[in-house]
Amino acid sequence: MSYSWNLNDLYRPGDFEVLYKEARNRVGEYLGICATLKRRMSLKRFRQVILKGEELKKRVSILYWRAALEEASDMSSEEARMNKGRARDLELEADRALRKFRHWVMGRKTGRSLPLDNINAFRLFGACPEMSDHLKNMREMASHTLSEREEMIIDAKDACGIEPLTDMRALIETGFEYDFRPEGKRGRRVRSQAELMRYVYSPVPENRRAAYTVLLEKYRDNTDKFFSVFRSVVKDWGFETGLRGYDSPIQMRNKLNRVPDGAVEALLDACRKNRHIFKRYFGYKAGEDGQERLPRFDIYSPSGKKEKKVSFEKALDTVLKTFGEFSPGFHKRALKIIEKNHIDTHPSPVKQPGAFCASCAPGVVPYVFLNYTGTSRDLLTLAHELGHAIHGLYAGNLSPSVYHAGLPLAETASTFAELIVFDRMYRDADSAALRKRLLSGKLQESYASILRQAYFVKFEIKAHELLENGVTPEELSDAYFELLEEQFSGSVDIDRLFRYEWAYIPHIVRTPFYCYAYCFGELLSLVLYNRYRENPDTFIPGFERILSAGGSASPVDILGAEGYDITSPGFWEQGFRVLEGYQEDLEKL
Repeated sequence: MSYSWNLNDLYRPGDFEVLYKEARNRVGEYLGICATLKRRMSLKRFRQVILKGEELKKRVSILYWRAALEEASDMSSEEARMNKGRARDLELEADRALRKFRHWVMGRKTGRSLPLDNINAFRLFGACPEMSDHLKNMREMASHTLSEREEMIIDAKDACGIEPLTDMRALIETGFEYDFRPEGKRGRRVRSQAELMRYVYSPVPENRRAAYTVLLEKYRDNTDKFFSVFRSVVKDWGFETGLRGYDSPIQMRNKLNRVPDGAVEALLDACRKNRHIFKRYFGYKAGEDGQERLPRFDIYSPSGKKEKKVSFEKALDTVLKTFGEFSPGFHKRALKIIEKNHIDTHPSPVKQPGAFCASCAPGVVPYVFLNYTGTSRDLLTLAHELGHAIHGLYAGNLSPSVYHAGLPLAETASTFAELIVFDRMYRDADSAALRKRLLSGKLQESYASILRQAYFVKFEIKAHELLENGVTPEELSDAYFELLEEQFSGSVDIDRLFRYEWAYIPHIVRTPFYCYAYCFGELLSLVLYNRYRENPDTFIPGFERILSAGGSASPVDILGAEGYDITSPGFWEQGFRVLEGYQEDLEKL
């Protein structure tokens, strides 16, 4: 059984042009509305302005996602690619119109309108209680916001400078072909990175070593190009950090994520402090393989014999049954994705690789994209992406501006869904060998989501310091390798080729300091899961309130309302204790 999604619930392909023109007209109308903003406007009029802006956002988002999803399922579609580009340009045009309103809310002068003072601001915010925290935060961000003209220049600089540069980096990568030559075997040409990276999980050691070697040699041989792009992004980010009055490069990301600097520092410190858990795991893994130290090439090697394939029907049944046992609300929402045919499940020659969930807009049932091949990792990916969709449905009554949870909370439902399905798979396992394989896989994935991502952020912090003062590509690679040695703490034998791994990481270029969102999401879900195991009945209503909040308040406030203090260093320790328990269970097996 396979599913191909129904994108016509967004709009029919032939309707793009009509909807595009309607949306453009609404952009012009909204600019006209912004010219009439007044401090003493009525609450009713203020709410109308808000709702007009939210409707514009929703229309433009739907226009974009129909084209983007069509392109994802058929990369050969020129029409989808063209429509996606036009919709993206319209998004930028709409955002420029919406910025006039944002600037006025912040207390800035906009055209002929007098700046909004504090007394009238808080009077007007009462007209939209569901968005009042968002509006207050907008006002608080005024000190880091430039003038309208300066913000337009920044947009143009990004669109014409940094974005094409990062696109060029992706084009260089896409053009790579790999001479895959495992020792003692016949070599062959691999034409995509996605295909090559499958060998990293191969049960054959020679395949893993050959895949990593040919991959990292490409980055080593092109270090100058990747260094040039990264340096430009870092310099640009640093310039904007100073321009906007932030104290450090990472603080700009923290403010956008609405997370205090101290909470991020506590998170990264907890990851560093608890790296001994993964050191213990890699030591165990080396012993299982009869090695003194685990080679870095082998950290994702599978445990035990080749696993049996799981049909999509069985995978879906497992996930839905697990959700049903956890919560009727979870199950009902997951079933909605399937019944609405908003899921695309299996690979095809024209599909893009990977998996994602598109929560296009409130009121629209999210879409789930998979490339299901029957592995246990694919089963957990199904749970993960359905978790994202469930999160979107819980928050579906919110306005577009506060619909999406901020980056730190965006992985909450997805990672939690993965955890409860993993727990079921573990309980249902019919042999010690299968349980070992599942636990080993879980600890590998947790390493990749937590410690590895934390050290990417630590590298970024260091790289921004080094590049500010001038550094060569080789010196930057040395700095990365030093952090690798600290990360593995002697438990892994690291080949010198991994000095160049930094050049392979797209997030540090596309979205600086993004990666701590993965640590945050994984550890938060482990803390939540531990609380669920202790008291399921009282846990579920609070968890559903967290998901229903979307991005309507800061992560600190959303979680704090349910008794979770993410600013406390001890908070993250609870997640690491769950992982320590997994390691102990693995050793007993």
